[in-house]
Amino acid sequence: MEQENKNTNSSKSLLSQLFKIFFCLVVLLLIIYFGLKILTKLDNIKNDEHTPVFEETKDETIKDITEKDIYCIKEYNGKIGIYKNDALVYTIDKYVFTLPENDKKLLRDGIYTTDSEEFYKIIEQYY
Repeated sequence: MEQENKNTNSSKSLLSQLFKIFFCLVVLLLIIYFGLKILTKLDNIKNDEHTPVFEETKDETIKDITEKDIYCIKEYNGKIGIYKNDALVYTIDKYVFTLPENDKKLLRDGIYTTDSEEFYKIIEQYY
């Protein structure tokens, strides 16, 4: 009888341990899955339309500035709006009223650039 209780207790203990291990593995897999999903989304945002319109040339006068994309960062519904060629493409989930006065003024007027690398450097400051 005592042997049966020990076997029952040890099998319950083993099942309990297996359940804990299984639960931890499921949680770990979910963390990895959603972490990779977030990283992929951030990478897509950073690399979206990052290819230059023209090939690099030694003569800058060949490039037509009117054919380049115009990027703008300005206030949109109290948050920071990201625009490309006057079309809203993304909003940063940060309220403008929480920023310093100088940034508030810049975002009210809009920060414009045609250089995508400069554009991404400006955006990084607001994350």
